This record gives sequence, C-alpha cells and structure tokens, in this order.
Amino acid sequence: MPAEVTTQQHHSYALCLEAQFQAIHALRMTLAVTRFWQAILEAHCRQPLHDTIAVARLMAWSVRHPVTQRHAQPGNDTTTVPPRGHARSWALLERNPLHTRLHACWNLAPQETSAIRLLPQVAWDRRPLPLLAATLSWSPASVAWVARLVLADDARFVAISLNQPLELTWDTLPLKMIVTAKEHLRAQSGPPQRVVIAMGLPIRHESPLARRITRDWTQPVWARDAVEEALQESVTWMLPAWRVPAGRLSVQEEVPMAVARRLAQAVGGVVRSDPAGRVILAPRHPRPVPEWEQGEPDHWLTDATDLLASRAEGSSSTGVNRITVSESLPELQPPGLWLERDPATAGAATLAEGQSLRLLTLASPGVTLRSRDASGGNWLADETATRFHEEELAFPGTCQALLSRPARKIVTVTWLGRDLGEMKLAADGRTVTTAQTGVALARIRVALSTQGVHAFQPPTGVAHALLTAQAEVTRPQGLRLVLSRASSDRSPDAPWHDQAVASPLLADPVALRARALAELDDGENLQNVRLTLVHRPEIRPGALVEVHDGWFGAGYRGVVIRVTHEITPERATSQLEVVRRAG
Repeated sequence: MPAEVTTQQHHSYALCLEAQFQAIHALRMTLAVTRFWQAILEAHCRQPLHDTIAVARLMAWSVRHPVTQRHAQPGNDTTTVPPRGHARSWALLERNPLHTRLHACWNLAPQETSAIRLLPQVAWDRRPLPLLAATLSWSPASVAWVARLVLADDARFVAISLNQPLELTWDTLPLKMIVTAKEHLRAQSGPPQRVVIAMGLPIRHESPLARRITRDWTQPVWARDAVEEALQESVTWMLPAWRVPAGRLSVQEEVPMAVARRLAQAVGGVVRSDPAGRVILAPRHPRPVPEWEQGEPDHWLTDATDLLASRAEGSSSTGVNRITVSESLPELQPPGLWLERDPATAGAATLAEGQSLRLLTLASPGVTLRSRDASGGNWLADETATRFHEEELAFPGTCQALLSRPARKIVTVTWLGRDLGEMKLAADGRTVTTAQTGVALARIRVALSTQGVHAFQPPTGVAHALLTAQAEVTRPQGLRLVLSRASSDRSPDAPWHDQAVASPLLADPVALRARALAELDDGENLQNVRLTLVHRPEIRPGALVEVHDGWFGAGYRGVVIRVTHEITPERATSQLEVVRRAG
C-alpha cells in the first residue's frame, strides 16, 4: 500500500512538473512573440503594417468614434509623442508586455461599434431624396463644394434636371447647391448606379454657368469693392484692404470669379466658400508657417479617436528666404525725349525775317524737360497744348506694334480689314497690344504725351541754329518692399535666395507685406500628408490641425488644403490633405 501511494505521488509530481514546464514554455513563447511583434513595429516597416491594419479594419468598423477608448493615461511617460496641452497621444507600444498585447488585440479584433451614421438628408423640390451613398469634397481647383450623391430612387433620378437647386444637410451642416451633372453607371454584376453631382452656389460665377464680362476699372477702386461688383454679391473678406490703382485691373471676356482669383493671388490669398455658398477670400495659411506652433489649433486629431491611416509625400521647397515685392510695371521701350516742330503750325519750311518757330516737346512717361539751350536766338513764352496724332500700324502675325511717338491715350482705332480686338496702350506710351494675334492693319488716333509748346526766335542774320534740351529721367517704381526670413533648417551663414515679384495690382504697404509673407511661406520646407479619419464633418479647408499619431511616430501641426467626407451604409470617413513643415 505505501508503495502504491509512493508511485501515485511520483506520478502526480511528474504531471505537476510537466505542467510547470509547459507553462514556462508558453510564457517564454509569449514573451518571444511579444518582443518579435515589438521589434517589427519599431522597425521602419511599422507604417506599411499600420496602413495594412487600417485598410483591413476600415470597411468593418471605421464608422465608430470610440471616445471612451483612452490608450494614453495622464501620467504615462512612455508615449511616442510628448504631451501638448490637454491632449495626449496614444502609446503605440508600452514597456509592459501585457499592455502591448492588449493594444494589438484592440487593433486587430473586431469590437461592437456604435450605430451606423445616417446618410445625409437631401431635399429636392421640397421632398426628401433617398440615398445609397454620398461624398462631399472641396479642393483648391474649385471654389465651390462638390457633392456626389448615389440615389436609391430611379424615378427621382429621371425627374431631376440640371441647374436645379438642391438642399443638402450633411450631419448638422446645411448646404445649398446646384445640380451640375448626372451619371447612370451600369455594371456587369449588381444594379446600376444613379449618381447626381451637385456643386455649391459659387459655381454660378464659374464656367459654364456664368456669363463672361468685360470691364476696365479706370478709377482707383477698393479690392473688395471690385470683387463684389464683379460677382454682384457680398463676400467674406479676410485679406488686407487696399486700393487698386486706376487702369491696372481689367477683364476681357472672363468669368466673374476670375476677378476674385486675380485679386486674391495678388496679395497671397486663395478663394474658398462656406457651405452656405458665400465666397471667402482668405490668406493661403491662417498664420505664417513659423507661428503654427503658437496658440491653439482649430482641431486635435489623435490615433486613439480619429486616425485610420496616414501617408506622407515628398516635401517641396523653393528655398527662397528673401522676397522683393513691387507694384511697378516693366518698361517695354526705353524712355525718350522728342523736340520737333509743332505739327499744328502752318507755314513754309523756312522762316521769314523776324518770324518765330513753334516747337513741341514729346516725352515718354517718367521723362521731364528740365532746361533748353540754343546757339543763338531767344526762347519766348511757353504754352500748354493738346496734340493728336494719326498713323497706321502693321501687325505681321503678332499682337504688338510700336507707335512712332509717345502717346497719352488711344482715341480711336479703325481696322483696315481684319479686326484683332481691343487695343491697349502699355506703360511706356508707345507699345500697343491687341486681344488677338494675326496679320492686320489699323489706323490709330492718339493723344500725344506733350510737355508744352515752346516759341523760339532765331538769331538775326544767321542761317542755322543749334537747339538742345535736357531732360530728367525717372522710372517710377511705385511701392517696393523687401522681406527676409531665416529658415530653421539653414545655417545663419547660408547665402540668401532672392526672388522678385511684380504685382501691379498692389499699392499699399500692408498688401505688399501680405504677399511677401505668402511667398516666404511657400519657400519653407513643406510636406503634404494624407489622413483618413473617422467622420469629422466640422473640419473645413484652411483649418489649423494638430495631429498626434503614435503609429506614424510623430506629432505635428499643419493646414488643411483638401477635404473629402464619405458616407455609405458600411462606413463614414473623412479624408484630409494637410501641409506641414517637414522634418
């Protein structure tokens, strides 16, 4: 009996030892797998793995907004991104292996999600419009928001006409739009898709809905007034206020939005619109690039609650850190001074005894007569006068021709056959430009650029006299501003990279500075990042966002330059394109 008990005890001891060895082996395997998983994720391939995981889980549960999942604790100092304000980044890998396994399981295993978001509400002809899917986007290529709606009702699709108004409520965001296109897509498998494309109200000022205008602002005008006059509606103005000099702003058979774009680009801005359809003229960036780290951002994005995928693209930089902005126009012809016999004076080629000679002074813009002299005789009193001149200009397959004398303005143009369109006089007073290029002849009448009529009494008993005139030449440069910025990634001793910008529409120091700052911002080392998020309809273009991305291994701030919101019965996501400082 004791022998049997001893045998059973030994057998039990052996089973216990075997179980312990198995438990130790399992623990070692678990630790080895954990270290291997940690090594892989900490290597350079962590981003492709994250993208793969994000794509795999996108279809199944990207519609949730797990606000209760907090992977970063207030006292946790193992996060890959340092804390900023009240937001904390999610610790991708913690030193505790148990936490690591929990994070991995949370990312790979499907969980119970919140209720699927409702599709946007669309009202057409004051009736609801059932949808299967919808996409709302804005890009710099278009001022208006664009909606792509997949309809569920075939009869409604047939009844909808182009250019009809459409009211769209995206989440809590109301939009007023116009139907611009319809698509009927047939597939080999499955039912056909009925797609309606609608755009925001600013499409009324774009081609093909807008009527082209021709307009010359011959008087000084405030930039905002010129935009609102062209669009025939009020706008949201976030740019500096300045007056455009007379004669520098004109449009020839262009859409009204071209005026808004031209003035916004002149001062370093862009043209956007809000969901209600109001046109917005704003700076390219909400604040200068070096100041992005100051103050509070408009939105916080973390991989704990928002981010599903991130993709960084190559950085671009002009390397410019000194900008010269001026309002001057380049001279097309060198300045000159002409002293000739007044064409309005009748008489013989030679003067009778005691007869005076009337001389006309012609000068290019920027040339001023200062003094006259003669080898003999007397200069009599001067007088002011307006003189006109006619001549024929030839255009041998070009759009430019040159006057023989400087003119102040064009009075009349008569085409002798082919018409090349409107003719304009350049800043040099001699070069004329037509709207079209071709072979043509034109008879032009101009008002000469005169500086007075001078009477001269030749010396008695002398057959010849030498007359001279001295002039002062000034090239009016207008306003000129030089702005420089030391880049953080450049040595203080590095040479300056200069760039000159001439913008005739600018005539104000504040406007010049705004344009210079925009050019310096473009010269920074910037990088584009594409983000896929859970649905965030409140994010607008131009917003400053702060991104805490533990998977990506960085925290940064950037400006949203492109937005796309997409909602289907399976998912609801937002895609952003953000420009940030590289490095």
